[in-house]
Amino acid sequence: MKLIVVPGRLISPTQIELSVPVDLSESEIEVEIRVKSSHTEGSQMKLVEFLLDLQGRNQNKPGRTKEDIDQQIREERDSWETGR
Repeated sequence: MKLIVVPGRLISPTQIELSVPVDLSESEIEVEIRVKSSHTEGSQMKLVEFLLDLQGRNQNKPGRTKEDIDQQIREERDSWETGR
């Protein structure tokens, strides 16, 4: 399948106006619409910034290790036995 990207605008629910002509012989086509929006791009950048910030925090403050979690589980189980 050949992909051609052409800017345009939706002028009705069933009509698209292309900004440049497309030189194709008559054939059936499939249309994929990607809405251009600065709001969406801004949201995506905020998400990327958030993820990078989160990654930086995790590098500076590593989470609990397996050993830490196992120790907490042992302590909790020991408290059940002594509490009976």
